[in-house]
Amino acid sequence: MADIKDKIQRVIYIGSERIEETVRKYELITSHTMRRTFITQSLERGIRPETLMKVTGHKDLRTLMRYVKIVDDVKDYEMQNAWND
Repeated sequence: MADIKDKIQRVIYIGSERIEETVRKYELITSHTMRRTFITQSLERGIRPETLMKVTGHKDLRTLMRYVKIVDDVKDYEMQNAWND
């Protein structure tokens, strides 16, 4: 559905052995990828961190915030919104 079927070259190391393989992008998406995306998107949509902590099971705000990657566009938009009339 997301149309992320492109093939990419992935390099992994097992010990000192370098292994190259071709995989489809969707094969690289893990539950951890989805968890990080859910947390970031939820915060960007206005869900309070305290609420999100209850949903995700985080007990410490610092731990929750390690998952967050707020893009520059969102930072710019929020600063403009807060400080410009």
